Amino acid sequence: MGTGRQYDEKFKLETVKLARETGTKRTAEELAEKMTEIREEEGIEIEIPKERTI
Repeated sequence: MGTGRQYDEKFKLETVKLARETGTKRTAEELAEKMTEIREEEGIEIEIPKERTI
């Protein structure tokens, strides 16, 4: 399950705007980059899982 992290309204609105402008795939990529930056700023270390194949 998730960590229960709460996102502010500005972050949510930017996410929706970006998705509408660029499409969901690019939005996911940009959000992943932004979340990495936030984690680095806060000193949070996470393990990124390797890609799974089905």
